[in-house]
Amino acid sequence: MDAALSPDPAERIPLGLEADAALRADPRLLDQPERLGRVHAHLREALGETDARAALVQAGFLHGMRDARAASDATLGERLDRAGRRVHAPRIAFDLNPSGAHLDLSGVWHAKMEAAGLVAALGVRGAPACSVSCGYTAGWLSELMGEDLAVVETECAATGAPTCRFRVRRARDWLFRPDPAAAAILAALDFAALGEAVCAAPHPPTPGVPEACDGPEPDVPAVHVWGPVMVVPYAGPDESILALDLITRDESARDVSVVVIDLGGAFLDPGIGAPALERVLCAVEQRGADAVLAGLSAASRRSIGPLGARHVLLDGDLGEAIATAFRIADAQQRVY
Repeated sequence: MDAALSPDPAERIPLGLEADAALRADPRLLDQPERLGRVHAHLREALGETDARAALVQAGFLHGMRDARAASDATLGERLDRAGRRVHAPRIAFDLNPSGAHLDLSGVWHAKMEAAGLVAALGVRGAPACSVSCGYTAGWLSELMGEDLAVVETECAATGAPTCRFRVRRARDWLFRPDPAAAAILAALDFAALGEAVCAAPHPPTPGVPEACDGPEPDVPAVHVWGPVMVVPYAGPDESILALDLITRDESARDVSVVVIDLGGAFLDPGIGAPALERVLCAVEQRGADAVLAGLSAASRRSIGPLGARHVLLDGDLGEAIATAFRIADAQQRVY
């Protein structure tokens, strides 16, 4: 048995499962397929199939939420420093696409890393089995969108399928769709307890990456890009326009056609705030994209006046704003 995987009761995730401390403490597990495959095998032997899957989902969720608090990658977007440079890339990259109405997205893990490790350690599987990837993606998106989101794998390369695909929905929405795979994921995700455990769980620092629990600097926007959709947390006109420059100078953002400006409920006064926002919206239009405003408070809605007639406005739901942006992008593709 790998010495790094030996159980330590003092380091277990305090969620009722005896998950191995190494799984959630060592980020290298997320980019080493062979090692992750051995972890799958070890936990199945130690905990049984059901509890092992739950422990793997939980550990992935902790890593994903922690990484989302620290940074973003070039596939999902970037966290930028003041010079506009990339700071960090998350370890499990994924692409997203609209699946339907509301917050209902599909995605793919192109690297198929966990599936490769599973096949190497356990052979071809009979059902989708990328539990860490499901947890990681759910943790990342839950942190970004401020929602309790669950990710269910729908196609897995470990079963012989050509790729690994998944579906993203709010946890409560999965409850209305009887699905054994979703039920297993939801049983593992105590969102409140996992959120509390994020900063408490040990996580060795990665060189060049800020500590996740310190949070991002207030004047550094965390920009996210999924194909045609970009999300820019509003941090004033200069910072937001710097982030928009990705559309013209970064290959990963060249296809952006809809930009979600996340105002986070901030108040925009008519004298300064509204004109500053107008600068950002004009910058979006100059780059050939449409804008969706999210997190617009009632007071700000009154302040921005005629700007509201030119853009899609959503009061406070970033998840819905992103889903709306995908639908707009899909409509653009059909038109053009």
